Amino acid sequence: MAIATSITIPTLTDLIQGKLANIDSLYYKAGRVEIERIQDGSSISTFVNFTGLQSQTSYQVYFVARSYYGEYTNISTMALTTGPMSEGVNIIIPTYGQIDVDDLIEALSIVIPLDQDRIIFTGAELYPSIDITNPFVGTQINEYRITIAPDPYNNSPTPMEIATGLFSPAKKAQLASLVPEFYPQGNMRVIPVERVSPRLMVTPNVVGTGYYTLRIQAELIEAGRLYAIAIEKSLPVGNIKPSSYQVSNGLLVNNTRLDERYARKLITDEEGYGVIIFDELKDFTVYNIYITAGNNVPYEPADLLSDQDVVHLEARTLKNPSNLTILCFI
Repeated sequence: MAIATSITIPTLTDLIQGKLANIDSLYYKAGRVEIERIQDGSSISTFVNFTGLQSQTSYQVYFVARSYYGEYTNISTMALTTGPMSEGVNIIIPTYGQIDVDDLIEALSIVIPLDQDRIIFTGAELYPSIDITNPFVGTQINEYRITIAPDPYNNSPTPMEIATGLFSPAKKAQLASLVPEFYPQGNMRVIPVERVSPRLMVTPNVVGTGYYTLRIQAELIEAGRLYAIAIEKSLPVGNIKPSSYQVSNGLLVNNTRLDERYARKLITDEEGYGVIIFDELKDFTVYNIYITAGNNVPYEPADLLSDQDVVHLEARTLKNPSNLTILCFI
């Protein structure tokens, strides 16, 4: 039996029953397994495969085994961190004329095939045709840029492997049948999405406080994403720093999802500057603010700051004088 988690240390009963608070059933494995005796003759081994873990996330894995006679071993543990996803790719698709982007995305989802939420339109440009062998010389050839986003749970096949499959004659013919404007002889190409690891240029700091609001200013090395959560310091989990992934998804360290007013995400301006605003907070309350950042890619999850680089700030909202109790003595 094994549990992959980044939160509470499980007991033997937790492992046997798979009952750990806020843990997804994907992270629990149990059952009879085939074992193999290794060379020293006194040890045995087997494999436990976890799927559906998040990329770039730290996990603690706990193991316990039961013998044929019903006896349990001590709990063993190991730490692991999943790697980042492969980069997304841009497919440049030439067409004879303007087309409905939704129709193009639907067609690609059939041809590749791929879920439509991983196919993102990110721009189009017009170019005059200059190929004298082209019977459409003098017309304008559109180039539609479609981004294939990586799967955050499964790195195989990669976006590049998915996209290059579109270049086979059979796939091109299928796309042309679904999108008559597609120009198979054009300069269709695949370009990896350029991504730069996120980095803070200026450490975030509180620039404004109100009765129910906090304003926090931050600046990245380039355009990117900012994520932040606010949690009351007085709460039991309020003083435990969550992982970068948890902050970006509005989760506390115990994987409890925060109300949206306590979780913020935004895309910075082109210079990497952004202001995080929390509102509807409690007045005269101390909050721990946890902040992480992601790079500027047209999909989520973006590459994030490491867990060690998650920023922690502490701030108190102002006391609202209208909430004071006024005692009158006569």
